[in-house]
Amino acid sequence: MKHKVLYYMVDGSTEAGQAVLDTIEGGDQIDLVGCAHKPNVCPTAEQLVGCEGFVGEFGPIDDACADDMAAVGIRIVSNMSIGVNHVAVDRLASHGITVTNCPGYCSEDVAQHTIALMLDLMRQVTFLNCDVRTGVWNPLGGYTMHRTQGRTLGLVFFGSIARAWCLSRRHSA
Repeated sequence: MKHKVLYYMVDGSTEAGQAVLDTIEGGDQIDLVGCAHKPNVCPTAEQLVGCEGFVGEFGPIDDACADDMAAVGIRIVSNMSIGVNHVAVDRLASHGITVTNCPGYCSEDVAQHTIALMLDLMRQVTFLNCDVRTGVWNPLGGYTMHRTQGRTLGLVFFGSIARAWCLSRRHSA
């Protein structure tokens, strides 16, 4: 008998997950049940019925959802992200449900995005763009523009994200 896993993806497709299962031993013992959902919405108890596992994308798991998972027999929750701050890990653990995540996933992308946002804040790109679009921009308005010349911008104490950025810069130079 196959193990049913709710594959909770925004688009509902199981194609990517099935492609991975096809490459591993025992992958033929897992039946992915695709379920499309809106971002940041917990699965319902009805969606979970009959499943032993859960793989989630862009979906929180709050205390009520954790209780629903335990009630229907979910044994493992796999979170397709680096962090678990949107998952009620303690509540799931109290029900004996194992929680996994993907440490290091997209670290370089997150690091690049973080640097881009830091530059955006430093140069006020988004702020000034909003002023221009709404017609309130005044070039003599006394905006403080932080110049980057002579400054160092970087990520410190961000673990794998900062390391990914540093390593990618070192190899591309």
